[in-house]
Amino acid sequence: MYLQASDNVNMRGNKFSKFIKQVKQKALDTLPNSACKNPKDVEKYQKYTTILSHPAKNRLIMGATAIITQPTIDFLNHDVNKETREVSRNRTIAKIIVGTAVGFLVRGSCYEIVNYFTNIKSKNKIHHALLSEKFLKSLVQNENQLKIYRNCLSTFLAMLAMTFTNYYIDAPLTQLFANRLNKNVKTEASERGVV
Repeated sequence: MYLQASDNVNMRGNKFSKFIKQVKQKALDTLPNSACKNPKDVEKYQKYTTILSHPAKNRLIMGATAIITQPTIDFLNHDVNKETREVSRNRTIAKIIVGTAVGFLVRGSCYEIVNYFTNIKSKNKIHHALLSEKFLKSLVQNENQLKIYRNCLSTFLAMLAMTFTNYYIDAPLTQLFANRLNKNVKTEASERGVV
């Protein structure tokens, strides 16, 4: 036991945290050092970061990753019988497809709304409705800051909107879609003579 000056009792002592820091540093040291010297490489990476930071496109990427991994995990769970695995897989597929579609539409719509109300090139006051006078000069001067501002604000608005869409759109559509998929499972099971 190691007693620190701040009267914290630490069972592992300082040696463990020092060891963790050393392991992290060793892991970072194994990565190659590189810098983008070619302007085309910089543009390529900026293009990827723009895609990844766009709320609607980000939701599609998460949905694609989920549809590849989660149904497989559900179906390979051998702690339950085959019919339960199939029903679980179908429910997961329904949740992912409906959640991705609705999330894409909501986030994309919120992004377009924020884009419309943060148009710094327009002279119309309505196009500056979501721009604070305090930040307007810095956003006009730095296009990258404006992109970050739009992404953050649209994601926040989408989160607010999705508190409603999750209950009124996602849940009923997921149930409907899962029931349709499960009906096919029961039909196939009865044809095989399992039910």
